[in-house]
Amino acid sequence: LHSDGTGQIALSVENYADFGSAAWSVPSAQLLASYYDRQTYLLKYRDLHLGSSVSLHRNFRWTERPGLVQVAGIDCKSLHAHSVEGLGDFDFLVTADTNLLLGWTTFDVQGNPQMKLETTSVDFTPDHNGILWAVPAVAEAPYAGEIDDPKLGFTPSEPQYLPPGFYALQKRLLLANGVLAGLGNIQATLYTDGIHMLFIAQQKVLNPPAMTFISGASLVKFAKIGGIGVAEGDGPDKRVYVVSQLPTEELQTIFGSMF
Repeated sequence: LHSDGTGQIALSVENYADFGSAAWSVPSAQLLASYYDRQTYLLKYRDLHLGSSVSLHRNFRWTERPGLVQVAGIDCKSLHAHSVEGLGDFDFLVTADTNLLLGWTTFDVQGNPQMKLETTSVDFTPDHNGILWAVPAVAEAPYAGEIDDPKLGFTPSEPQYLPPGFYALQKRLLLANGVLAGLGNIQATLYTDGIHMLFIAQQKVLNPPAMTFISGASLVKFAKIGGIGVAEGDGPDKRVYVVSQLPTEELQTIFGSMF
């Protein structure tokens, strides 16, 4: 991970190990390309970022474990954030003097670890020469409301249900038309309870299959990879994606509330 302090970021894979394997391998060109295309998402949205102080104190109980732990040779505090709504807890490792985040672990509602990051080395005076900085896969801008709806070809729906404590953090217009065959531009809203992230994206299907929708019913597909769950399905006028590390039951309810 490279960051120049002005907003430019880059994430590349040096080695990888298959699930369940202790053997590390040199990444393939395909894997490197995959990470390059997704690095903006991985760094800005999959990695943990703290929301408003009000949400952090309303939705979580915070505990600092006694003593310090060493992370990348630096003294760090170990903090635990307990979700008061039972949506999954978090551990944080932050430097004792500057609160720089050097590690985190996410847990499911049963307390099982789902994702983990821990820094192994830090360079505060890095050489950025030759670094290929991340570029978003598609152009995007803040969503301006109904003035942007002609670019979408529909009026986005608002979820009738959100998990307790969640609020809208930002709304974006992603100009994906012509980038993904058969699909139009995307309106995406990011919600958070202060730590958990929730994406709801809506996109017009330009050439929908011949289907009959009964009373707004929709088929939905679910997947969970690396601690991130996705619910995806088509309604009468658009495709909807719900993406989060929240429990599958929450994703199902949120998705259903969009129609």
